Amino acid sequence: MFDGYFIGLALVLVVIAGGRSCLVVTQNKTIKVLETFGKYSGLRHPGLSFKLPTPIQRVAHIVPMNVMEIKTMLDLKTSDNLFINYPITVQYQVSDPVAASYELENPREQILSYISNLVRSEVGRKTFLELYVLRNEIQEVVQETLGEQVHAFGFKIIAVLVNEPIPSDEVQRSYNSVTASERQKEAAKNIAEARRIELVAEAQAQKESKKLQGEGIAEQREAIARGFKEATEMTAKALGISNEMAVLMILQLNKFDTLRDAANGHGTVLITDGSTGSQMQEIAQILAASTAANALIQKNS
Repeated sequence: MFDGYFIGLALVLVVIAGGRSCLVVTQNKTIKVLETFGKYSGLRHPGLSFKLPTPIQRVAHIVPMNVMEIKTMLDLKTSDNLFINYPITVQYQVSDPVAASYELENPREQILSYISNLVRSEVGRKTFLELYVLRNEIQEVVQETLGEQVHAFGFKIIAVLVNEPIPSDEVQRSYNSVTASERQKEAAKNIAEARRIELVAEAQAQKESKKLQGEGIAEQREAIARGFKEATEMTAKALGISNEMAVLMILQLNKFDTLRDAANGHGTVLITDGSTGSQMQEIAQILAASTAANALIQKNS
């Protein structure tokens, strides 16, 4: 009697355990992969579902369907031989739960290896400065190429985020020194350019000044010549002599004025060529002849 009781109890427990193993409760943002006798046989999505009792059928894998993230810091060398730390963030997601469960043993490590190889290849062809300018280009290349590589393994790349490269302390000091030197050179160029502009402006001003000064002198000489001509014509007309004789007379009078002004100084000795007396005698004779001729003309008239 007791043997039958225990056997019945055992059967009940087996049935309960077997019935419980037929229930599959799948959490949100996950998918469960089923195997029947070790072979893939189906998927179970979030919620309550059923399967054959264990060990006939079992849940072999639980695949997360949320967006996952890999953050890494890569030690890289640029094309201008600078060693830097390059922070990379990759967001990825399962696109095929079956492939993601069976194709790669350690998907995260494999994706990280792909990232390292791709970024190392891209960075090795660019200078340190280009890494700052071309970050978007690097992101696009890595995302496109990495997406193609992991697609066959049941994953897709959501985004690739490339931050600014971080140079080593030695590189940073060297770079700052070069930058400071370049700025000093640029400042020197600016100072030289400012001085050049200043000199050009001064030269232009001097040119304009000389031009105006020359125009003033020319106008002054023109006025003197005009006045001398008028004085000559008036003298010739008043004395009845030729213009040439009037010019000679005016020049001699100017000479006498100059000698008189020079003789006003104390202790001044003047030396002349002696031609002044004969020229004045000639002028006096001409004036006397002109006066006599005018008087005769008036008498006859």
